[in-house]
Amino acid sequence: MATTMGGVSSALVGLTITSGGGGGASPGRAISSRTVDLITAMYVPVAVVMVLYALFQYENRSRFMARKQVGFFDDRVGPIALAGIVLVTLVLITAIALVDVMS
Repeated sequence: MATTMGGVSSALVGLTITSGGGGGASPGRAISSRTVDLITAMYVPVAVVMVLYALFQYENRSRFMARKQVGFFDDRVGPIALAGIVLVTLVLITAIALVDVMS
């Protein structure tokens, strides 16, 4: 999921075509380059947080397995928190894009 989000944000930056007017919507485009930059700025930190969380969980679980200890393998809070963050981010991105398209 984090890789997909990072890829989408990178693709949005790569596909941004700036107009001569300084940040407005280009001909044939519905969303301005400022909005694309804002969406990317929201997407990338969420993707980085997801990767860091996965790395943290991997390290904890591998440490428990190396010591042959019974550890905390069932994480009930982390996935729900990550899903909530992704949901809020996607709702904000949709709202920002709709406001930009309507104006």
